[in-house]
Amino acid sequence: LITELKAEKGAMALRKQQLDELASRLNAERLEVAAATKNVRQLQDEFDKSVLRIQEEEVPNLKKLAKVYAGMTPESAAAVLGKTDDSAMVKIMFFMKENETAAILETLAKKGPDQEKRAAAISEHLRLAITRKTPPGK
Repeated sequence: LITELKAEKGAMALRKQQLDELASRLNAERLEVAAATKNVRQLQDEFDKSVLRIQEEEVPNLKKLAKVYAGMTPESAAAVLGKTDDSAMVKIMFFMKENETAAILETLAKKGPDQEKRAAAISEHLRLAITRKTPPGK
């Protein structure tokens, strides 16, 4: 009986050691997953900062504004849009035809080096702009 108890105690000690090792590995993997999750969130935040998202409820108004600016001369449209922030300008231009957008950006770029850089930045934002459906409940 004592021999059996000693053998069982040895087996339990071995099992405890295995469970402790498993718990240690599990902890290490949890930390690794938490670090990866944090990294993914950080990358998502950086992506969200660089990509302009157009909300679904904005689309009808932006399309109307795009038609209004498209009906203006490129010089007038560039003058008015030039007074808006880049985000608003990109959202409006997103719904314009390429030739209309090109004419406005060209007119804007002709206004000097600063506006030339702005036109380039707006072009880049247009390239990255996407429409996004509003998540339910928002």
